[in-house]
Amino acid sequence: MMERKIIYYPTIIVPSEWAKWAVLYFDKVSSIIPESLDLGEVIKPWNKEDFEIMKILMDEGELERANPQGLFAQVEKRASVEAFKEEFRRILISKRFKSIIIQVPEKN
Repeated sequence: MMERKIIYYPTIIVPSEWAKWAVLYFDKVSSIIPESLDLGEVIKPWNKEDFEIMKILMDEGELERANPQGLFAQVEKRASVEAFKEEFRRILISKRFKSIIIQVPEKN
């Protein structure tokens, strides 16, 4: 079974009520957090409680950072894989490839 994930957007600090709801319905919860960002930089008096809940969920493995740079790399990698598959398919159906395949006779 495929893991069900949800990404919180538009802020880095996930509101605690939203996070509590999300962990009940999804296998993984993420927030878009650049790798270079220190979370302490975005804590304000009005989101401190949300951050505390978020930290607990991160420590428990229920909430993870979704690094935007890593997401872009995954898209580029996926595009490379798709290009490879297409090239491989073209080779397999080419006349040249078919001409060099050794036909193995069936055993009776």
